[in-house]
Amino acid sequence: MSDTGFPADLLELQRRWYTAEADWAADPTEEKRSAFAAVDAELYSHSYWAEVETGTRLR
Repeated sequence: MSDTGFPADLLELQRRWYTAEADWAADPTEEKRSAFAAVDAELYSHSYWAEVETGTRLR
């Protein structure tokens, strides 16, 4: 758990997501879109989101 209250690996995934989004915006090729889509899928399949949806993660 990070000092923000979010899992550290989730924060790293979010950082990678923003980087991939910026890379795709700067170079709108299929390669960059695919890289962004892969990180996007990884970010939103993180167990944190399932815990939020089911209510098992309480703040």
